[in-house]
Amino acid sequence: MAIRIAAKSVFPTGSLISCSRQLKSNMILYLRDKVGVATRTRNNIVPAVFGPGGLTSSPTIAVFEERLTNIQTTINDQAPAYLQHFTSRVLPILQQNLDTMLTRTEASHDWTNNNCESMNPILKMKIDWRPQAIPQLIDSNYEIVKGHYTDVERAIMGRGEYRLHEDFKEYFVQPAVWCTKTDEKRRRNMEKFERALKIKRSMATSSDGDIYVLTSGARGKKIGQKKRVKASRTGRL
Repeated sequence: MAIRIAAKSVFPTGSLISCSRQLKSNMILYLRDKVGVATRTRNNIVPAVFGPGGLTSSPTIAVFEERLTNIQTTINDQAPAYLQHFTSRVLPILQQNLDTMLTRTEASHDWTNNNCESMNPILKMKIDWRPQAIPQLIDSNYEIVKGHYTDVERAIMGRGEYRLHEDFKEYFVQPAVWCTKTDEKRRRNMEKFERALKIKRSMATSSDGDIYVLTSGARGKKIGQKKRVKASRTGRL
């Protein structure tokens, strides 16, 4: 909440959106640990908010209001001790997410901050784990982004830590040729490469459709794991 207030004070005209995954996780933990709601009841409330056809996937304000009425009735009947917390703490954030989704086409109802989390260690290493003033922090972020573009340019020349995938071999340029190109030609080459991104079957797409990553063959299982963790039993040696 403090981060949201700070962001709004710095960017008063900006649109805020919160991670749906963390909101869902917080709701589950609060229902379980603070209110003491049984699993069956949690399974009725949480999907009604975050599941398909739930409150967070409402396409319009009218649909949101109708689903909200049903959810509040469900909470009041099955977990009345949670209703006040839901109304005062959770609902305003969900309403803000809806407003952002309706006004910003690039936002989606199931937006998560996974990309932000993955950038955290990179940024921390960049600033040597020390606080920075806002102008210096902006410069640090800018340098990180510039570094990403440099990695792409190296890959096009077959240099650096990354290599072009087989599907993009046509964009490879010999280093000697690349270095003789004008700035304008190099820029056009980079833009052409960026527009040519292809989606493979083995890639997963982010909820906003902007990011593609390779899926894991294990799909969440540990290497060598024979059973699901939940189904496995443990015993004393």
